[in-house]
Amino acid sequence: MNRNLLLCAALACAATLSAQTSLAEVNKDNYVNYPDGNFVYQFNNEVNPKGFRLSGTVWNNVFPTPKQVTLAKGYTTLPKQVAIVADDAAAIAASYLTEKLAANKTVVATDADFAIKLSVKPDAAPGNEGYTLTVGKRGVEIAGSSPDGVLNGVKTLIAAIETAGTKLPNVAITDYPDLGHRGFMLDIARNFTAFEGIKNIIDYIAAYKVNVFHLHLCDDESWALEIPAIPELTEVGAVRENTYVDNNSRHMALVYNGYDMRKHLKRTDLYITRRQFVELLKFAKSRGVNIIPEVDTPGHCHAAVVALKARYEKYAASNPAEAERYRVWDPNDTSKYVSAQNFTDNVINIALPGTYRFMETVFDEIHAMYREAGVQLLAYHFGGDEVANGALEGSPEARAFMQRNGIASMHELSEFYVDRMSAYIAMNGVKAAGWQESGTNHSADYNRRVAPRFGIINAWNTNGSYDVVPYTLANDGYPVVLSNVRNFYFDMAYTPHHDEQGLRWGGWSSEYTAFSALPYNTYRSAREGRYGAPIDLAAVANGKPTLAHRENIVGVQSQIWSETIRNDGMVERYAFPRIIAMAERGWNASPAWGEGATDIELYKADRAQFNLRLGTRELPRLQRKGVDFHLNQPGIVVKNGKLIANTCYPGTTVRYTLDGSDPGEYSPVWKGPVSVGDAKLIKARAYYLGHESVATYLFVK
Repeated sequence: MNRNLLLCAALACAATLSAQTSLAEVNKDNYVNYPDGNFVYQFNNEVNPKGFRLSGTVWNNVFPTPKQVTLAKGYTTLPKQVAIVADDAAAIAASYLTEKLAANKTVVATDADFAIKLSVKPDAAPGNEGYTLTVGKRGVEIAGSSPDGVLNGVKTLIAAIETAGTKLPNVAITDYPDLGHRGFMLDIARNFTAFEGIKNIIDYIAAYKVNVFHLHLCDDESWALEIPAIPELTEVGAVRENTYVDNNSRHMALVYNGYDMRKHLKRTDLYITRRQFVELLKFAKSRGVNIIPEVDTPGHCHAAVVALKARYEKYAASNPAEAERYRVWDPNDTSKYVSAQNFTDNVINIALPGTYRFMETVFDEIHAMYREAGVQLLAYHFGGDEVANGALEGSPEARAFMQRNGIASMHELSEFYVDRMSAYIAMNGVKAAGWQESGTNHSADYNRRVAPRFGIINAWNTNGSYDVVPYTLANDGYPVVLSNVRNFYFDMAYTPHHDEQGLRWGGWSSEYTAFSALPYNTYRSAREGRYGAPIDLAAVANGKPTLAHRENIVGVQSQIWSETIRNDGMVERYAFPRIIAMAERGWNASPAWGEGATDIELYKADRAQFNLRLGTRELPRLQRKGVDFHLNQPGIVVKNGKLIANTCYPGTTVRYTLDGSDPGEYSPVWKGPVSVGDAKLIKARAYYLGHESVATYLFVK
């Protein structure tokens, strides 16, 4: 989860390129596969080969792909009015179906002749979320092994209707997910996504059977959830002017691509109120989505420290005991450290009683919100990541605490914190959750005691030598949710292209890298290194831990950290279409090419089928629903003095220029080979469904 800024220079908007600019100047970080015209042309030929056709019917092509599809003769057309006949246990699915049918102009009426039957039958399909879906002469019947299973079947039906209309091939489907946790994390602390925007995102991801929404509620930049017992957290900590520090002025959470957030911040709409959070919990439940709240500690706490210091000052003179209640810092601490994001005061002191009073109060308040909403708090995420080296080493109170308790090192002090917090959470009947640092480098005895308290450990830093982390955690008894930066960090740029929005410290992340993830063969989940050098898939696992406890790989999850987010549309573009690929891999964790992962042709054929389904079925569906999404570049090459272009989706328009200027909506449309004359720099953009790509560059020799 290291969002460091080592590559800040590569993230700024590039100046307009002249015909004299070279590819070396554009590709200043020396990516092996920088997406210039030649590279993209070759790639587009692979993902959208000529003459390639979709296989199967609409039922084979909804996302995520159903496990077993058995077609029957004929079609069934849903009439304008249908009846829904549902068990009491299927009430949420019935409500969801009614809403989505209405959005597709089908009315639910109790006296309609055509019925859609919903029922819960524990043996209907494998697993807790399995379902069967039958369409035929008797109407539509959906049976789920649980209420969630019925809802999953309804989502498949709605996906088919939204993709192909109400005339549906008769079918019998048996379907279930391979992984129980299919998650999406949104950071609303670095830059805020407002309440309605969050609801929209939950609705959109739920359609793809993403069933976990991990909400990152606080960080160094702000605290984004109202906690009535400690009002200063939002009164002070949610006001960005209060959390600014001089050495933070260059952070992308404030300034990115020339957009200075400090000029656009408002006092309102910077946090979620308690009432809104309760409503959000209810809304997510109606979509079959569990919200996991994250209060990231003991690092990433600058905003909390600022807020609690303000609280201390408020009570210091009039009520010293109250001032001390939530003191999370040692005033005599001389520690010197710099966090990954250049903060020097963002670690709460885990040796102080005020820290545990603070953490327990926040947990209790959030837990009460879940009870009010009538929603079970399945897991409570308390972070655990990126505590800077040197933190607390100069704290007299920490040293005294360690001496009293026989704690010999800062690592052991960190273990004490994880042990105590996970025990408190477990005592309240809730599973703990944390980033990978919470579960690494512990003794076997420690793991045996602490690991059972966890429901989730997010393995995020899996690049290079860290690719052993997921299986090491799983073998140590922790339930691992694969959150691999290379596959599932959706705040990474889609490609290394210098105009693509997003970070690059972990490489880049596209729908294709998400598609390539292999939960049960994770060493081969990345096919290129950070700068694009190919990875030897046949040898990459040599000498590394094998997966001894397959059952401890419990899910996959994508992340959007919000340093570079400026509006809700950016959240959607970062999420889509990548999250569709993540949902596919969470539902179908073992693709045919996945066990060995070295059958390149089988992999490429499956990727091409995925890409065609995505471009011709899902992107139009998203466009009709008003969801923003990212569009990939066109490829361009010069052959025999002629410009040739291709795209990754059929029906995409390419506009080009030969004079080095940026192509726009009035630039010529490429329709066939075009003479390039003495052009030195050619540019092209793709246009599809009202969206446009970044410009592809081709330097002509």
